[in-house]
Amino acid sequence: MIGKNQQGIALITSLLALSALTTISIIAMNTSLTDLKISRNMRDIKKAFFNAEAGMRHAITVLDTSHNGFDDELKDGALDFGPSVDFAEGTYEVRITDNNDGDPNYDIDNTIVITSTGKSHAAGWIIEVMLNKLLIPAKTDGALILYEDEPSVDIYGNPSIDGKDWNVPQDFNCSGSDCNGELSAKAAVAGIHTTDELTQNMYGEGSSLNITGNPAIQEDGDGIFTNWDWQNLAHHLILISQTVNRFSGGGNITGNQTLGTREKPQITVVEKSAKFTGNVRGAGILIVNDEAAFQGAFHFEGLVIVIHNDEGSDYALDLGTGQATLFGSMVVAGSESSKVSLKTKAHIKYSSQALSNASNSLSRIKIISWQNKY
Repeated sequence: MIGKNQQGIALITSLLALSALTTISIIAMNTSLTDLKISRNMRDIKKAFFNAEAGMRHAITVLDTSHNGFDDELKDGALDFGPSVDFAEGTYEVRITDNNDGDPNYDIDNTIVITSTGKSHAAGWIIEVMLNKLLIPAKTDGALILYEDEPSVDIYGNPSIDGKDWNVPQDFNCSGSDCNGELSAKAAVAGIHTTDELTQNMYGEGSSLNITGNPAIQEDGDGIFTNWDWQNLAHHLILISQTVNRFSGGGNITGNQTLGTREKPQITVVEKSAKFTGNVRGAGILIVNDEAAFQGAFHFEGLVIVIHNDEGSDYALDLGTGQATLFGSMVVAGSESSKVSLKTKAHIKYSSQALSNASNSLSRIKIISWQNKY
């Protein structure tokens, strides 16, 4: 028989065991609840991060498809989708501020800071991005713009430069007189804008350059942009563009070339001195490093930027051996004097319509920094 003392010991042992099991169960339950809480917090933090990123991507997309600077958005610090957007069991809130360039309501360097705050339940996450918008000018100082010292135009026959504002031809694939376009009601710019006295060299009997605009020639003029502005623009366009037509070999380039269309303007870069012997048609931006000659038919709508750095070259651009018409604006910048050779069939017509199409399609956002705050 079990004595009373043994029964007492058994009872105490059972109670201790039960107490230990209860304690272990409570600890296990608390641990499970803590793990569940941590798991939920981690889930909410991840959702808050993804919401903040969604807000940032939304903001960048909106800004990338707008075709002005940032002033409108800075006035109240919000984009057109509002200060708060419901998203994925939470929200994102996007604010826009200036990057400390002097005035919180106006942007002078095309650079701003976007702050996107993602929230999910009690969790939050902040992403801060500084970005710059590389704007393609929709207006320039003239039909032909020449920088550096001693700008000159070599004239063979009777080419023309027109600073009146022209609409592009109805048919992009036009030919002959159908490529003349029509005058718009918008104000004229200078036919030729230079930063130094212009020299016109006539070659051949009866050669003359027909120049119109307001004024026809603007010499020693301070314009909207500088020589450095155009060089910097060309450099950054080459760096950030995803779809660049490149002609990197130089020499003779044979065959017909299409350098973008009105529906899909493109950036085209001629990286070495080149001579195009076939017909060239295009829209967008044509960037020429040093020099290029177009000997076939040439029809281009948009902006031509020639970066002329070769002291030994005879010209920066040779145009008009075949029928050549540019609607938009041509800029010769760089470190050497601007030398342009125009043959009798060369016609440069200022066109804000062609420039706007290039600007609207090819202006790009460049992200400078991307920082997760917490």
